[in-house]
Amino acid sequence: LGNLYKDIGDYAKAEKYLYEASEIRRRTLGESHFNYGVSLNNLGSLYEQMGNFRAAAMYYADSYIIWSKTLGNSHPLIATAYNNYAGLHTKVGNYRDAEVYYQKSLEVCKAVYGEKHEKYASTLSNLGNVYRLMRNPQKAKEAASTCLVLRKEIFGPDHIDVGYSLNNLALVQMDQGDFAGAEKNLLQALAIFKASLGKN
Repeated sequence: LGNLYKDIGDYAKAEKYLYEASEIRRRTLGESHFNYGVSLNNLGSLYEQMGNFRAAAMYYADSYIIWSKTLGNSHPLIATAYNNYAGLHTKVGNYRDAEVYYQKSLEVCKAVYGEKHEKYASTLSNLGNVYRLMRNPQKAKEAASTCLVLRKEIFGPDHIDVGYSLNNLALVQMDQGDFAGAEKNLLQALAIFKASLGKN
């Protein structure tokens, strides 16, 4: 219920229910249980969405500590924790820290899922966006191109995530002055978006 209120932007109710859920899990499961860590992570996500990055970082750190102790460092939730850290650092402009955490997440995703998995592709896409923000077009293009290939293999050529990858690659191409290549990829992305979402 708390996550629902978060999604619709009612942060006061979201905070109330997410905190209550965390307290219930703390009392019934204990502070070292991974599901208590999930509750703390949910609170971190809420505060991040609210723009309270200091509180978000605190809850993300607490959830990571619990998960690493109870689940080890090669678990999907550890990849989630790294992605959360990376996203937070991206929002506040700490791109080098974001790069480090996305790379750590990629290592976990590769170990858990393999490279041909949507989680790996999604993290690679985020890393590419960070490289673009860092004004490193070569690495940004490499990440975007690899992500595009992976998503085509995973989802097929007409999936909406392929459209997003085409759009990301086009943005890098525009940064490099390759307007013809960018136009080609943007038109392909537009066709996918229209087919997936409708013309309006």
